[in-house]
Amino acid sequence: MPEEIKKLSHKTLKIHVRQLESVDSDINRVIEIENLSFNQFDGYIKTDFMRWLGFNPNLCLVAEIGGQIAGDIISRILDDKVELASLAIHPDYRRRGVGAALMEETARRARAYGIGAIDLEVRKTNTAGINFWIKMGFSPVGEQPGFYEDGETALQMRKNL
Repeated sequence: MPEEIKKLSHKTLKIHVRQLESVDSDINRVIEIENLSFNQFDGYIKTDFMRWLGFNPNLCLVAEIGGQIAGDIISRILDDKVELASLAIHPDYRRRGVGAALMEETARRARAYGIGAIDLEVRKTNTAGINFWIKMGFSPVGEQPGFYEDGETALQMRKNL
């Protein structure tokens, strides 16, 4: 990342949130970000992104800074709530408001559909992730033992809209 971007606080960054497109440039970039963000069990691959785009494409979003994708959020409507599957931010753009911008736009779109809650699962050992979700207004609502491929338990969290 250019040095001048590193020096900016998140409040001065111009973050543009838009729908993820099923074009190679978008998909390849979000896969790159997934690989930098998650272990081999949790990162999404191209077929995962294409499947999620088939559910509710307008709930699969990317955040751009200076025309470069800095992060993504993938979700869908399931029953009467939004199921959030993935949020990944490129390491160069973390703690700069990108995740919050993606979450706020997802919540806005969910409310536009008349949806009253957003659910997600996060690794029970992912303290930083849990703290982020709490900051975004999520609360723990349960656990799912063995949720992850490696057998780790997931903490289920919900945000009421």
